[in-house]
Amino acid sequence: MHPSSRTCPPTALILPEGKLAQVHPPVTLDASGYHHYEYVNYYLGTLVTDFVISADITWNTVGSTSGCGFVLRSDGNQEALNQYVAIITRVASGHFLFGTMSKGEVVTGRDIYARYRDKSFDWSNDSTNRLTIVGRGNRFWVYTNGTLIGEVDPSAPPPSPALPPEPEKPHPNADPAAMAAYQAQKAEYDLIVQQMKADYAARQRAFNSAETVFERGFVAMVALSESGRSTVCTFENAWLFLIDN
Repeated sequence: MHPSSRTCPPTALILPEGKLAQVHPPVTLDASGYHHYEYVNYYLGTLVTDFVISADITWNTVGSTSGCGFVLRSDGNQEALNQYVAIITRVASGHFLFGTMSKGEVVTGRDIYARYRDKSFDWSNDSTNRLTIVGRGNRFWVYTNGTLIGEVDPSAPPPSPALPPEPEKPHPNADPAAMAAYQAQKAEYDLIVQQMKADYAARQRAFNSAETVFERGFVAMVALSESGRSTVCTFENAWLFLIDN
């Protein structure tokens, strides 16, 4: 498939200079294990700077952040990877997750609700969605099924956590059992919020000392298992287009 197809972003429809670098054959990845990745790229000799990458993805996944997508501008260092990870997931009717990995750790990221803009996004198992990403400089534009769903700055700081709602306090004249139940819920809530804030502070510290801008690297297709159960991703009609600087 050539990048002039309807799935490409408007900014890439009329590319002034560039070349089709890869047309990848169909491939299926099966990732099993807790936070386990499986990668594939039959053309690892290709380094990318500015690019368009696209594939039809058919999935069967379990787990909130299990999903299928691409690794972008990776340095290939398996001991301490510097790279971007961009996946679609089935969580909450379909989300796109972008993670910036510095020395093997995710230090910041972005969560985009795909179905908010792309009403054709199918989050059910064994369905197919097309994921297309345009990378130009330090910006990435994300498309699902030909619809622009968001723009990502991979060097933006981690977003503040969305805290859960606080338990509703009973009326002052409530019976002792209701008050005791509330106090137990409130204590649990306080621990959860405390942990979320501590995790956020740790991410901020990691982000402040991390490299987050990767100008050039390898790309690959990826399957991520978050829950330890199998994540199966089939990639078809996959291609990579290099945009000349």
